[in-house]
Amino acid sequence: MMKTVDYMLILDVDGVITNIEKEIVTEPLILDYVIKILERGEPVALNTGRGIDWTQDVVLNPLKSKVSKPQILKKLFVVAESGGITAKFNQNGSLDISVDESLKMPKDLDQKVRELVTEKYSQSMRYEDKKTMSTTKIKEGTSLGKFQEDQKEIIKDLQELIDSFGLGHKFKVDASTIGTNIMYKTAGKDRGIELVLEWLSRRKIKPQKFI
Repeated sequence: MMKTVDYMLILDVDGVITNIEKEIVTEPLILDYVIKILERGEPVALNTGRGIDWTQDVVLNPLKSKVSKPQILKKLFVVAESGGITAKFNQNGSLDISVDESLKMPKDLDQKVRELVTEKYSQSMRYEDKKTMSTTKIKEGTSLGKFQEDQKEIIKDLQELIDSFGLGHKFKVDASTIGTNIMYKTAGKDRGIELVLEWLSRRKIKPQKFI
């Protein structure tokens, strides 16, 4: 039997829960608000391009530490790496992580991205470890202007890398305010929403509207 709830929150992480420049939660009241919604029995989802390890360290662990009843976390669903990773809390309050093996990066292509950052962009960017994407992020202390200038160049270089591997039909370059990714064309925030809806269906939860 379906359970109807008034609404469901689906949140990005960068710039919504965390400060986009400091890359930490600077407004803990946001976590308190999420907890209040979960305590009411209403579902919440995170849909982010961030890696699951970073998301767990920066957002999920601080959130869990504020919760008095771990069972409410079962109403929280997390999509990371633009659909490559899903995570949910079990009855014991531990996080179960699932990796979509079909979206994992070829290791040799990922290695080339690491080398590119080290050899050409180390002044303004850093490589960020993820399980299904190759990601370069703005380096701490780099101005946004300098990063964006270099980002225009690395977008071209990453596309050339994809083409050199003959993978232009499978992969795309995806740019954000503070990062640049190589990812499968089937990955993205839209894929994340599909996974959220599938989770709701399995849980037999029917929100009247989404925010």
